[in-house]
Amino acid sequence: MPSLKSGSNPPRAVVFFGSFELDVVNRSLRKDGEFVTLAPKAMELLVLLASAEGRIVDKQEIQDALWPGLAVEEGNLTQTVFLLRKALGETSESPAYLVTVPRRGYRFVLPVSEAGAKKRSWKNPALAAGLLLVILAGAGAYWWRSRPVVVAPPGRLVVLPFANMSPDADTEYFSDGLTEELINARTRVEGLKVVARTTAFQFKGKANDIRQIGKQLNVDAVLEGSVRKQGDRLRITAQLNDTANGYHYWSETFDRNVQDTFAVQEEIANRVAASLSGKGKQARRPHAGTSIEVYNLYLRGLHEQHRVFNGHLERANALFAEAIAKDPLFAPAYAATAEAFVQLAYSSQMEPKAAFVRAKHYWTRALELDPDSAEAYTARAACLLFDDHNLVEAERSFQRAIAINPYYGEAHHWYSHLLVAMGKTEESRRESLRAIEADPLNVSIAAHLAWHYNAVRDFPKAEKAARAALAIDPLHSPAKFFLTETLRETGRFAEGVELDASTQSNPADAERVKSAYRREGELGYWKQLLEFNLNRRKNGAFNAYSIALYSARVGRKDDAFQWLETALKEGDPSLLNIRTDASARSLRDDPRFDSIARRAGLP
Repeated sequence: MPSLKSGSNPPRAVVFFGSFELDVVNRSLRKDGEFVTLAPKAMELLVLLASAEGRIVDKQEIQDALWPGLAVEEGNLTQTVFLLRKALGETSESPAYLVTVPRRGYRFVLPVSEAGAKKRSWKNPALAAGLLLVILAGAGAYWWRSRPVVVAPPGRLVVLPFANMSPDADTEYFSDGLTEELINARTRVEGLKVVARTTAFQFKGKANDIRQIGKQLNVDAVLEGSVRKQGDRLRITAQLNDTANGYHYWSETFDRNVQDTFAVQEEIANRVAASLSGKGKQARRPHAGTSIEVYNLYLRGLHEQHRVFNGHLERANALFAEAIAKDPLFAPAYAATAEAFVQLAYSSQMEPKAAFVRAKHYWTRALELDPDSAEAYTARAACLLFDDHNLVEAERSFQRAIAINPYYGEAHHWYSHLLVAMGKTEESRRESLRAIEADPLNVSIAAHLAWHYNAVRDFPKAEKAARAALAIDPLHSPAKFFLTETLRETGRFAEGVELDASTQSNPADAERVKSAYRREGELGYWKQLLEFNLNRRKNGAFNAYSIALYSARVGRKDDAFQWLETALKEGDPSLLNIRTDASARSLRDDPRFDSIARRAGLP
């Protein structure tokens, strides 16, 4: 932005207005000695208006200063003004500092003063001495409030979703992708833990108080910013703040060509490293050698992949395939495709055996291209666990993924499943908690802890974990399912039925669940769930394991074992849980049960 001057006077280093102190050079704002957090554009606007000293600054001048060379909508300026007013504690209806001049622009109405104002001369020495004592006492208090802040390098960082300020809302994938790449750039500071994507994206589109985020996520620093992509031009703003005291590590705006996206990511990652630790490593340039076209296809694929159901995984794989066709050496697209096929298998959207065969092809190629891909190793481990039933080799792959990226929550999550199957329940609990530490607002990972406690029959803790997951997302079906199981196993069957009914997408189905229970009690309830699952099977779901369990619940033992054989043939990943599932309890004294368990790779 242009140099901030008032007439021919040099720019001020520090200006005061009301109870605020604005450091122009370091771009920081304090109120009564306490740091005030400002978005980068709001800070630029404040510096511009305060430096104008009461002059009306028209909208075009502001836009030229804040968005040079870009045609922006007036709504961007309006939003920036709103954020500034919010930080200053005022509204447009009752402004204390910032006045709107209709059809022209804005004016800063409170006079500002520089540090080091002219001294007054006192004719009464006694009065001067008395005032001096008051001033010294006040200065001591002020020094304590505004003393230099000593900030230790943080141990935990969250990268908040970068706001999409682009004219085209369809480019949302680009700002999301930038956020994800910065989360994944984990070589920035040795020992720094970075909160995972799913938790970070819980704050997308919300007005965030970084101090509150610090408490909620137990993080020490927040990286946030915005992205504006218009044609071939790209503007990225980023700022890094301490959550405990608002200390502003740095903020910067990057005006580049879209082709420079990877260089900007690298630069931001290195700035974070330099700001937080003198020992920070240089970040490896992400996806060096690939084109921005391929990278965009990959980002769009990730955007679809995170939605999982209703055809989104298939659309994700189509985009990844297009990226691979244009750049056969682009490892992240192979790893993402492998993970998507594992998701298709586990969610019963594709025949598991076929899905795992496809996944193996892609994680194999991903590891050939990038031997340090935690995502590819996690997909490999899932295939070894669920398809090959090779628990020993699967464990090695999970451990390798975690060694590469200790903060990849999904690796800890799936590793916990393996450990329960191996009877290592305490290790499973630790991995479940590590997954939550890495990704505390990922509702699937939070719900998994309830699954773990149900598996080891610690129902008080299972209920607490399930309710904690539902506090994140009250509509999350797996969390409701795990809580339903807890309620059934602790003698609260009717309460469990009501909760289970609430998971049905069709209100008529919800009523069928409740009326079946009213009519025939527990047996009627299980019959209704069996009917639902048989209908799902007819509509293409690969849910043989679920049908087997509900068959067991209604006393059809032979049917149950036939469906278990089908599940084994199809490679149903849920077979891993057969020794701990409560619904399989009635089958365990049958010799056929141990045969199924052994062929599923269970000890």
